[in-house]
Amino acid sequence: MISAYPNLSGQTVEWLDTDNKVAYARNKKLTNFVDSPISYSINSNGFRCPEFTNNPCAVFLGCSHTVGIGVNVEDTFGYQVSLALGLDYVNLGMGGGSAGTMFRFASYWLERLNHKLIVMLVPSKERFEIIDVDKVNVLSPNRHRSYEYFYRRWTHNELNTKLDTEKNVLAIKQLAGDTIVKTLYADKDLIEVQCDLGRDMQHCGVETHRHLAEKVLHE
Repeated sequence: MISAYPNLSGQTVEWLDTDNKVAYARNKKLTNFVDSPISYSINSNGFRCPEFTNNPCAVFLGCSHTVGIGVNVEDTFGYQVSLALGLDYVNLGMGGGSAGTMFRFASYWLERLNHKLIVMLVPSKERFEIIDVDKVNVLSPNRHRSYEYFYRRWTHNELNTKLDTEKNVLAIKQLAGDTIVKTLYADKDLIEVQCDLGRDMQHCGVETHRHLAEKVLHE
């Protein structure tokens, strides 16, 4: 419950989430496809970043855009911001994550990290976590039919999705204490700077990550 990729802890892999062999074979046929080698190194705690230390760090929360699916770690906006500020890079993003996922990780890890900056790239507000006995499901449109009735009713009123997102964002800010917190929203801020795609042709490309980093550093 406290890791994004527990099954990959301590491993370096070539594919992750939507950046997979099937997508690669399909995307190679596209004219705007950028074919570059990518590796995903997952630390011992199950996150795509170096091992956690007691050093001052910048913490990044969000979904696959924060993880950096489709680009190398050096090209992610979180890595660039951390490097510019001279802070350790801590990426608590998880592919397919929700605002609830951000809070779940923040509630455990923030008190264990020497954070000087926290950046949230808040996922789509339509995503919603349900914790089962042995796993976590993040509901989103057209997924998880076993919860279809509940999810359809819950998303019928936009106030449910808006309040769920905002209460998780506010809770994380409360956990942050005196730490600087910057909040971006995938359905607004990301769209403003989106200019290219990563290898999976679904998530931020190198240039988009660069624009996101500049947005965090200069706003």
